[in-house]
Amino acid sequence: MSHKRIYFICIMNSRGKRKRKSTAGERKGQVKWLTKEQKTLIAKVNKWVSAAVSREKNKQAVFTHTSPTRITSEICGISERHVYRVKKDEESSSDDDGGRVCDASPRGRPKIKIDDFNKNALCRLIHSFYIRPRPEIPTLDKIHQEALRIPGFPEVSRTKIYNEIKKLGFVCKKRNKKMNVYQRLDIVANRQEYLRKIRQYRKDGYEIFYQDETWCNQNHTREYIWQEQTDGEALIPNVSSKGGLKVPSGKGRRLIINHLGSKNGFLKDSGECFVGKKDSADYHNEMNGDHFENWLVEKVFPNLPNKAVISLDNARYHSRQTEDSKTPTTTWRKAQIQEWLRKMKINFDDAKDTKPILLAKCKSVFIPKKYVIEKLAKEYCEKNNKDLQILRLPIGHSELNPIELIWAQVKSEVARKNVTFKMKDVQNLVNESLGNVTASNWAKAEKHSIKVENEFWKIDFKESEASERFIIELRDSDDDTDESDESGNEFDEDVE
Repeated sequence: MSHKRIYFICIMNSRGKRKRKSTAGERKGQVKWLTKEQKTLIAKVNKWVSAAVSREKNKQAVFTHTSPTRITSEICGISERHVYRVKKDEESSSDDDGGRVCDASPRGRPKIKIDDFNKNALCRLIHSFYIRPRPEIPTLDKIHQEALRIPGFPEVSRTKIYNEIKKLGFVCKKRNKKMNVYQRLDIVANRQEYLRKIRQYRKDGYEIFYQDETWCNQNHTREYIWQEQTDGEALIPNVSSKGGLKVPSGKGRRLIINHLGSKNGFLKDSGECFVGKKDSADYHNEMNGDHFENWLVEKVFPNLPNKAVISLDNARYHSRQTEDSKTPTTTWRKAQIQEWLRKMKINFDDAKDTKPILLAKCKSVFIPKKYVIEKLAKEYCEKNNKDLQILRLPIGHSELNPIELIWAQVKSEVARKNVTFKMKDVQNLVNESLGNVTASNWAKAEKHSIKVENEFWKIDFKESEASERFIIELRDSDDDTDESDESGNEFDEDVE
């Protein structure tokens, strides 16, 4: 068989690039326009053909296999599965494509996740429209355009921005034909109450302690490291470290870390670190109300100074209600709801009133929520002559908790040092990293959170005044006209 018959190579266009006119240098035989991948492929094919010519001269079999797919994979230096996929793509390509082979690409649109820090940045961006020297109306297009200019903000679509804004609690309200974006009143009220309280606590000389839980996986390590490329010949022969650090598949088991601290550092002898046992993606499932409350009473309250505030988020195990403050829900049995109504001295018909009617009557009674943690703190203060206060963060405002920055520092150190991927070693690294956090680190983290507090303070007490500037009476007459033509919601239309 002539070696000329072996040249069945098809020239592949580079991905996403159109053919262009060749320059004079290229017409003379230069190959500067070839990509690195194409040059590598040509070299592999040339090496195989040279070996095939040598076998033919020695009257040996040119092909060592009968499968065309396997022969092609040997020539190109790729897997047989890859050859099969390229072949299928070529067969399914249309005539307009000119028979061009398309690279296999993952199906579906990749999901882009906006993390908590970018969510907070998006929230502050929307509020900033009202407090600018020349206030602007925050339409969806403006929010999308300016969000993409935020350093580190992912490239997301207009629809993704719309969905995230809704999740953050913003609503689009119409006020005299002017479209303004507002955050839900309950979230704004919680934030304003938090800001007033924490400012007053600092003024009164309380030491603020910030509490939170986090996790660290067994295989937690850095994603990007310097390493030798896996393709091509090794730079140093007989070295098994080619390809960098060998990380086990999956995330491994999980460590749950629970701690609190202030500008003076972590609270002494109060942290805990244990291995999670539940098979759940959410580390909050590892905690429960009983465990958290026992931890507060046994490790936290005794080590706190006489005048301190504990800042907590709104996790469910932080927010267990006392029995006397619970109100009926749909999970209650009808007999339990009736007993609760009798206790509240509310009349109802045992025979005719159904469960939905009974629940509707329960809503007419307002009972302030009382939490178990506040009750435990009050009882401890009465016995030990301390002044301990519980302060709850507003929902969706993790940027106000400086311990989030401390967790980032701890995890970064663990990622740099974790090379064994053994749970015992990871736990030791976590404890070591916690010990390396200084009071200076805490002071810087709290200073950053205070800066964010001041931004929200400025927003909450100037936004309402600024937004009033947009209220314009369009007509003085009392005649009602059809507003259907102008009632369209720009915030909702043309979401793509």
